[in-house]
Amino acid sequence: HRFTVEIYRTSDDPSWILSVENAFGTLTILDNPPYFADGLAWRAFEKLLDEQGFRAFYSAKERRKLRL
Repeated sequence: HRFTVEIYRTSDDPSWILSVENAFGTLTILDNPPYFADGLAWRAFEKLLDEQGFRAFYSAKERRKLRL
């Protein structure tokens, strides 16, 4: 499974945003609670991956298509 992971800030808010895009182009945006450092956002990604696996980044329809 291939994902594009981006961690960034906007000019409107100093906190960091975690964005994960799967192979279907579906985005999962995580910004709540706000991440006050890019490393904290990355750790949140790792924790979600560890707890829920890569299924966390696919919709129900995509999981059925992939037979997950």
